[in-house]
Amino acid sequence: MTNVLNPASLDRVVDLTQAIVQIPNVWDIYEKLGIFTKRFLTQKTALVPKYTEITEVLTDVNWGGRATNSKKGTRSYVTFQIPRFANDDSITADDLEGLVEWYSIFQATNLETTQSVRLRKMEQARRTLAQTQELARGQLINNGTVYAPNGTISTSYGSTVNFYTELGVSQTTVNVSLATLTADPKISFEPIIRAIQDNLQAGVIASGIVCICSPTFFNQLISHPYVKQSFLYWEQTQSAAVLSGRLEANVFGLDERYRTFRYNNITFIEELAAFPQIASGEGRAFPTNIPNMFGTYYAPARRLKTVNTPAQELYWFEFLNEKDDYIEIEYETNFANVLLYPQAIVRVTAV
Repeated sequence: MTNVLNPASLDRVVDLTQAIVQIPNVWDIYEKLGIFTKRFLTQKTALVPKYTEITEVLTDVNWGGRATNSKKGTRSYVTFQIPRFANDDSITADDLEGLVEWYSIFQATNLETTQSVRLRKMEQARRTLAQTQELARGQLINNGTVYAPNGTISTSYGSTVNFYTELGVSQTTVNVSLATLTADPKISFEPIIRAIQDNLQAGVIASGIVCICSPTFFNQLISHPYVKQSFLYWEQTQSAAVLSGRLEANVFGLDERYRTFRYNNITFIEELAAFPQIASGEGRAFPTNIPNMFGTYYAPARRLKTVNTPAQELYWFEFLNEKDDYIEIEYETNFANVLLYPQAIVRVTAV
């Protein structure tokens, strides 16, 4: 230990111990799922072509008669603007003058530098970006809308882009019997899988289905008597955890903060987030193996150096004034999370 002056009594010393560093939690369920494909656009407006193919059933015709005619598929498109998220900051001479870095404040060994202040601000910007992305992705999966809370990309039907509306589809709701403890809930889960398989229509078979659910839903599921009873006889790797009441994350690289549970070929993940999106007693089930179903589209910053060039996830700009006593900082990220098959997300409710 190191002896330093006691700040409460400067004629005495105290032992300086390890510092406490408090770093805000960064929740990352949707990042860890790995389902969002990143695309770096050169413009702030995106156009998504849509082609609907036709599958027909042939009927017989007379020999020598006229054959039936094939129907044509339909073509359409969706356009939307990428919202902009920008923030201002600064570094001034007053931020540095006579100040000691907090980690050495009691020894006064290291003074603040421009670089140390810059690094802290950059790290904060990265955390801010990660948290904003997580919130935006959760909102997209919850209700199919693009995160733009200030209405900067408002549409004719609402304050933001809604992919259910844009693509002319609706969301399927499946009720699961969890409140009735005398009824086996397993039969309630089959319609979830069937709805995803039937509605997807992406040319691939949905597999690896997950359900992001509220803590209330998750607890009702793992504590249900029929679920507990079933694990006395099978799924031995989860049996002890189900019966003891604590399930730990073991999929998608999720850490120990998250609880996961596999039941009836669906992986249930408890939603833990700074800004939860799933309502109490609900879940959102969807496949994780569909290419391009989910995407994050980035647009370039509106600068001469970046316009018409492939976008970056985060832009950082600094401007030093002529007096050399003020650095203006601007950072921004311009993105929209995209859902190309919203009909494959099923709203699950506990009843």
